[in-house]
Order: sequence, then C-alpha cells, then structure tokens
Amino acid sequence: MDNSPKASASPKSRTKKPKQLDFFEALREVSLNKCITKLEWNEPNCYLKLVDGRLVIYKPDTKLFHPLIVSDGDMAGEDWIVIDPTSTSHKEVSNPQAIQKWD
Repeated sequence: MDNSPKASASPKSRTKKPKQLDFFEALREVSLNKCITKLEWNEPNCYLKLVDGRLVIYKPDTKLFHPLIVSDGDMAGEDWIVIDPTSTSHKEVSNPQAIQKWD
C-alpha cells in the first residue's frame, strides 16, 4: 500500500461563472426577491428587480428605478444572470423607492 503524499488538486483559481437564464427563468428569480441583469447590456450596475409589485430597471446614470418596457430581445435572451446589487461591483441606490414615474 502506497502511503506517500499525493498531489492535492489545485485550488479553484477561476471565478465561477453565473448560470445564464432565459427571461422566464430570470423572472422566477425576481419573484423570489432577487435582482437580475442581462450580460448583453455590459453594464454591471444596471439591473431589474421588483419594487411595490412592479418590474423596474435600475439605471446607474440616473440613479433611479424606471418602469421596464420589455422588448422581444429581452424575452428571447438567454443571458440573464442573478446578481447581488449590494456587492462591490453592483451598487444599489440608497433609496429603492426612488422610482421614476411615467405619465
């Protein structure tokens, strides 16, 4: 029986890629009070969430939540991911009730 030390597996040096979801899978996550973003947007601080039962989009340039108008591309996309807006790469506005109202 060989009792010599075995080479250990190398530690995970790569960051785990988030699971990509289709739009409807992503909406299920939003219904669980999670935030989602679309990789195509290439804007890590732009994300969707539910506020007062409405699907809204946070846009970092305005620092406001806006009502979301869903496009065909949004619904066909399979590059939605769940994010944590409180992490260092996803800063959430301090007042989540700051929703831009549309007339």
